[in-house]
Amino acid sequence: MQSMIKVLLVDDHNLFSKLLESHFKSFDEIEVVGILYDGSQVKNFIENNEVDVILLDIDMPEKDGITTLKEIKKVKKCPKIIMLSNHIQPEYIKRTFDNGALGYLTKYCLSNEIVKAVKEVNKGKKYFSTDLIQSGIIDKLKELDDSLYNKLTTRELEIIRFICEGKTSREIAEKLCISIRTVETHRKNIFSKLDVKNTASMIKKAQELGLCNSAQQNFYSPIS
Repeated sequence: MQSMIKVLLVDDHNLFSKLLESHFKSFDEIEVVGILYDGSQVKNFIENNEVDVILLDIDMPEKDGITTLKEIKKVKKCPKIIMLSNHIQPEYIKRTFDNGALGYLTKYCLSNEIVKAVKEVNKGKKYFSTDLIQSGIIDKLKELDDSLYNKLTTRELEIIRFICEGKTSREIAEKLCISIRTVETHRKNIFSKLDVKNTASMIKKAQELGLCNSAQQNFYSPIS
């Protein structure tokens, strides 16, 4: 008899996790062993429970998914990890795979595809959701400048995107719940890393690198 795949859901959207858990109950080979709402709880959970696959969100309040991914990959028996996120930018996807994720799904992919991804990743295979492949986003992963990309932090990538949208430092500070001074420090560091002198040059270079894409894109209705 085939053993069940033990899945841990990590997402700060309670309704989304509950809907996904309900969907998994239709499949005898998958068991949801836990639902967590922040990355700070994950390491302790997997050290004390049997988990085969983690479905991990990126945007969470206390500890984001990428930071969590880096942390739990150091655990001796780390489960296989699938990122499940609204972010569709190539740099986010590349960063997660560079840090050990095996799958990347958008929250707009079909729910049956999430089940397929869990089964494939549990076998040690990589998996991208169909919407990402069809949109051509995966092809852009090869175009990223690795040396430059690896210099930028997750927060800097986020601020770059807000700057590209035309938001002021005050607006960015309010969005991220940080001080204007902190935003200005990040902006200064971004200019240095991108080797640019002003905002216009920064935006132009960010566009060339594909760092200004919108964070969300509706491919399908979620969990349909």
